Amino acid sequence: MGEEQLTFKFILVGDSGVGKTSMCKMFCENIFEENQTQTIGLEFSRRTVDIKGNTIKIQFWDTAGQERFRSITKSYFHSAAAVFVVYDVSNRNSFNSVGDWINDAVNLSPPNSVKVMIGNKTDLLSKREVPFVEANDLATQHNFAYYETSALSGDKLEETFLKTAEKVYNTVSAFKIDSVSLKRDSIDQPLDEIVIGGGSKFPCC
Repeated sequence: MGEEQLTFKFILVGDSGVGKTSMCKMFCENIFEENQTQTIGLEFSRRTVDIKGNTIKIQFWDTAGQERFRSITKSYFHSAAAVFVVYDVSNRNSFNSVGDWINDAVNLSPPNSVKVMIGNKTDLLSKREVPFVEANDLATQHNFAYYETSALSGDKLEETFLKTAEKVYNTVSAFKIDSVSLKRDSIDQPLDEIVIGGGSKFPCC
């Protein structure tokens, strides 16, 4: 398996303004833009990492959080190796929406994909509106891993994404995800050619 590069599709969902794009840019480019514009539809980022001596290309599918894009966003869950539900720890309303995003992640993504919940913007600690324990309990209730990060400082981003990539790799190694599908670059290849999770083929958007 180490001889052929695998591609993992990571999709980030959550309300607009929670920092999904900033997280991707910090992890992939080590850049933080103070006045980040809202994502319209979908944005892509990539980074190649080493997992247990294997070269892994991670594709980040950064989705728009606005309600008018919700139906489009749902189509992107297909063939995701990992789904990240993101909220802003300083914004209670963004946390209140997490339940709906979790339902989408559970119902629309492959059953063996890795599920993660992220509380972003921990640099705004003095403005925190969502206690760690409350968020962690919600994640645990739905069998999601839970991390808190800061896209501004990069705190915990490496840990969050690399640990998730390792978990996906372990799942692939255990044949719970069809590893053949992950050798394709799903940005460059049609989604209807991607096979993941028990050999099921999912249609394109």
